[in-house]
Amino acid sequence: MENWREEIAEIRAIMKETAKRQEEYEAKRQKEQEEYEAKRQKEAEIARKEAEAERKKTEAERKEYEAERQKEQKEYEAKRQKEVAEINKMIGGITNNNGKMAEEVLFNSLAATKTIAKVHFDGIGRNWKKNITLDGGKEFKGEWDIILTNKVAVCIVEAKYRVSKKDVVRLAGEQVKSFKALYPEYNDYKFYLGIGGMSFGGDVEEEAKKRGIAMLRVKGNVVEIIDSNLKVY
Repeated sequence: MENWREEIAEIRAIMKETAKRQEEYEAKRQKEQEEYEAKRQKEAEIARKEAEAERKKTEAERKEYEAERQKEQKEYEAKRQKEVAEINKMIGGITNNNGKMAEEVLFNSLAATKTIAKVHFDGIGRNWKKNITLDGGKEFKGEWDIILTNKVAVCIVEAKYRVSKKDVVRLAGEQVKSFKALYPEYNDYKFYLGIGGMSFGGDVEEEAKKRGIAMLRVKGNVVEIIDSNLKVY
């Protein structure tokens, strides 16, 4: 009987020891699991921070590249605009010089003959300018390249390097009206019109003939006058 009790006690001791060891094992496993999870989270956080740092670095490099590209683009555009402005200035200078040359040849030719469409004029002048101040302070002004006059007629000749249809329309409208407004002493005179230049747009001759305006073509130092359709304005 006594042995039985001892065996029971021994079994209980063994079970207690087993339970203790199981608890110790579970505690150790839990600790290891927590340490592993903490390490994994730490590594994940480090990886996240590294990835974020790399992203920021890449973004900074992209912005730097974009800023440099925009700077280069602005410098290129500024250089291109400067070159275009210089070219336009040069072309404008050439055009102005050619326009003055055309005016000079036209003036000299007309001064020699003072005749357009068999109409003879007594006087010739160039670069007529006049301006008046209207009521309200607004300024009204006009300028004409070449003017021929006699006792009954006025001929206005505009000189261009390249004549366009717009120049013909302006001469027949605005230029005549402004001359009559600024020089009312000529209002009872007959008005003749001429447009001259070194080069003419494709639709200029048709427009000039339709409006009865003489065409004066500058060819070197010679002027060819086409005035068969000349009319009185």
